[in-house]
Amino acid sequence: MSAVFSFFLRLFLCFVAARFLLQAIGVEGRDYLVGLTVLFLVNVYWFSYLVFRDRTVSKVEAVHDQPPGAKAAAPEAEEPPVTPAPPGA
Repeated sequence: MSAVFSFFLRLFLCFVAARFLLQAIGVEGRDYLVGLTVLFLVNVYWFSYLVFRDRTVSKVEAVHDQPPGAKAAAPEAEEPPVTPAPPGA
């Protein structure tokens, strides 16, 4: 149910954005409205996929770099940057 709601919410927001854009440039027509709505919706899903892919690539590479039979280790925490002491301190 969540996926259906998410799809229709994105569809509605793309429809509203397309309608505002077409009104701003003075174009009327159902074909333009539907086409621009679909274009916006495809872009939303494309960018969502790219963000998802960027988040998961490092996790997948970490699993593939391990030798077979090794357990997955937790990612190491990054150390905070070292700030140099001011001169004369």
